[in-house]
Amino acid sequence: MRRAAVALLLGLLLVSAAQAADPCDLKPVSPPSKNTGAYALALRKFLETRCYQTLKWQHDARVRDTGPFINGSNYGTHPAVLIWYSPGVYKWMHLSPAQRAKTPIHDGAMIVKEMFNPPAAQYSVPPKPADTEGWTVMVRQASVSRDGWYWSSYFLGAPPDPQTLSNTKYPSSGFGQYCINCHASAVSQSTYSDLRNVRGREIITYINDTPSMADPEKEKTAPVDLHRQKALRTPGPPLLQQAQPNNAMLEILAPWWKPADPLQYRPFPGETWDHVMSGKKGPEQFITSDQCLGCHDATGNIQLLPANMVYPASGRAKSLYNVSPYGEWRASLMGLAGRDPVFFAQMASELTIHANAKLPTTIPNICFRCHGAMGQRQLAIDTRGKKPFQPEMVYAWEATTAQPKGDAKYGALAREGISCTICHHISDKDLGKPSTYTGQFNVTDPKTIIGPFTQPLPKSMNHALDMQPVNAEYIKESRLCGTCHTIELPVLNAKGEQVGSEFEQTTYFEWRNSVFQNERKPVSAEAQTCQQCHMPSTFKLKGFQSQNLAYRIANIEDTTYPFADNRLPDKELSLQTRNEYARHTLVGINLFLQEMFLQFDEPLGIRTEDPMVWAPRSGSQFVEGLILAEQSTVDLAQRETATVEIVSTNKTATDLEVTVRVTNKAGHSFPSGVSFRRTFLDFEVLDANDKPIWASGDTNDYGMITNGPGGAILPTEFLEDGQYQPHYTTITSPSQVQIYEELVKSPEGNFTTSFLGLANKVKLNRLQPRGYRRDGPHAKETNPVGGAADDPDYSSGCGCDTITYKVPLSAIPNASSVNARVFYQTIPPYYLRQRFTDTHKPGTATAAENTQRLMDFVRQLNVDATEIKSWKLQVASATKKF
Repeated sequence: MRRAAVALLLGLLLVSAAQAADPCDLKPVSPPSKNTGAYALALRKFLETRCYQTLKWQHDARVRDTGPFINGSNYGTHPAVLIWYSPGVYKWMHLSPAQRAKTPIHDGAMIVKEMFNPPAAQYSVPPKPADTEGWTVMVRQASVSRDGWYWSSYFLGAPPDPQTLSNTKYPSSGFGQYCINCHASAVSQSTYSDLRNVRGREIITYINDTPSMADPEKEKTAPVDLHRQKALRTPGPPLLQQAQPNNAMLEILAPWWKPADPLQYRPFPGETWDHVMSGKKGPEQFITSDQCLGCHDATGNIQLLPANMVYPASGRAKSLYNVSPYGEWRASLMGLAGRDPVFFAQMASELTIHANAKLPTTIPNICFRCHGAMGQRQLAIDTRGKKPFQPEMVYAWEATTAQPKGDAKYGALAREGISCTICHHISDKDLGKPSTYTGQFNVTDPKTIIGPFTQPLPKSMNHALDMQPVNAEYIKESRLCGTCHTIELPVLNAKGEQVGSEFEQTTYFEWRNSVFQNERKPVSAEAQTCQQCHMPSTFKLKGFQSQNLAYRIANIEDTTYPFADNRLPDKELSLQTRNEYARHTLVGINLFLQEMFLQFDEPLGIRTEDPMVWAPRSGSQFVEGLILAEQSTVDLAQRETATVEIVSTNKTATDLEVTVRVTNKAGHSFPSGVSFRRTFLDFEVLDANDKPIWASGDTNDYGMITNGPGGAILPTEFLEDGQYQPHYTTITSPSQVQIYEELVKSPEGNFTTSFLGLANKVKLNRLQPRGYRRDGPHAKETNPVGGAADDPDYSSGCGCDTITYKVPLSAIPNASSVNARVFYQTIPPYYLRQRFTDTHKPGTATAAENTQRLMDFVRQLNVDATEIKSWKLQVASATKKF
């Protein structure tokens, strides 16, 4: 951070010195890659002073519209434009088309697109300075990026790009910008420049239905194009209001902590700095998602028209949803995995507990294989495995360089989590075999991008990134997901010695031993892959009728745009509408973590607004990606995860006997994933006023299970003195609760949630998927442990569990009904207490900063207005009156 600040300061001094001499002389800050921040500021002054006019650059013969202008509205890709060409560009424009294709434009050459409020016919040449609204600029530096241009978009009134650590604004200037989503459709050199426009012999004209000139001032209130929207957009406030710090809850979870103890931690670098692009010779193995968003977001380049990959497609609804690959992936926990505060707190615990670990590689290097896969893998490639990835690299950033260097490069890649060029670079070599578990997948060539569709059109991606899209059917197979959802880790004792290995999660194994698998015969008619559930082809949120989706999977300058000179042939650009369009929702039901990103976006360094989309019509508004992800999560939890039913009620002379059945609907165990996830059953007997008078599984406001309604927190909630809830078939007391979970002890015999201490399973009664067999694939790793091993439900393949509650009639006077609810928690109380305690040093009030971040988030998270009120997510419920 200090290096970046010093570099920026030196750049600003250079700018000041250069501008004092001559604002039209950009040589002191050239080339743009030397200090991108300084160059951007100097270029602003160059434009404001209209140096392109002072230097007598060649320009178009007239101001031109970039699309039809109908009924006072512009349907162009830009406002009206007058383009100025530096001598180097103008010389290149005189070449024949064949010569232009093989002759590069020399470095330092510039194209300045001066922009005006349409229609174009109202302006003379040169226009009055007061008429100019802004500029988009291309500056040639072929050695830096694949497309070879520094792009800049500057509008009057737009502030300079902030060069701060926490910046999340999409940059207005730089290399590898979204502009290439259109310019990659050019025949050569990423420009549509043509001499006909200079000579006043344009062959492209557009409809203009304004017979008399409209009032320019009035027209200035009309919508403007994407470039201006992006330039003027600033990050919004947190989407939810934070509650007052809940110190009482944190004091229970961290008994050593006092409200006076500060909670201090660094913010993550803003996602503006997650920028690794394709270089002149093409991409390295991995590049960041900002190289994909221009084409694979719901980018609206023509104002007033709804963008492709927006639901509903007409753009006329009050609420619009961005269902593009980038838009939904960005807000998924795959896209946020590299900034996951729970993961970083877990990492802090592992490094503290196993500080003396004797392993071939470091603990972070193993864990970042998935959570920061691009950074970890690119570092291994660059250093031939000699340098392991460390958490500190995630905090590295550079503000003033075209391409981050050193640790900043690996930090930028790692913060992207499971990003585009992870899944779309996975090779099928050994996929589904043990050698590829724990994130050890093989990769394709860096220039190969795999996808699910046949006959992809490669030209635009070739031009933009030097990548070749190819069809690979295995990208739709569960074994691709299995590489990071089958995690086997070493087990370490207190001395740091490896005493074995254990699977930390087995989601892929669970699916393979279910009615949903399709990798071995016989295949059930119910077979579904991971992708079919977590990447649906339908839109079916609450209040919507389910609708199959069909879209073109990219936004490029194609035949749907106004025609442009020197564009690739239509056959190279006419994208097919894909009927098996797969949404990149990629959510489970971890709403706890999603709410942290919703409420603490600033310290986590993420945008709350997508810079590429905006509502095309007055009265419409885009639902932000994080909110859509939250809604998708709730939908998955409450529609497709589990059911609960009250099978029977019976009164004996002494007891009320109620049989309850919970059935798993998921394609794997429920819960699945890391060992500390848990689901529990809350059974209540209610009086005539629906007030609980007896309960097993009630909680306090913090999601901690209590001894009946309003009772004390059960000691099993923190596994005190080794106490825990076993698996039950019959429950007779409020202190007994059916919790579906995995509990494991360390080699020393203590309950642990350390991923490297999972030595002995004490309990495993997670609800199995339907079709599970005790002798099926991977049964050894996934069979029930403890009381569930003797429960007939866990041998039947029903994916269910049946419990009988026996409640003394003397304890439930005036009972009127019973209620059963299934709740889910991803970070239960015992897990949080272990995280907050592991890194605490006895005798002090300190903890590792990654632990303190999670402590602060838990303390401040506002759950009252969410589906996790009282720190639990309801999945299913059933009520029955007597």
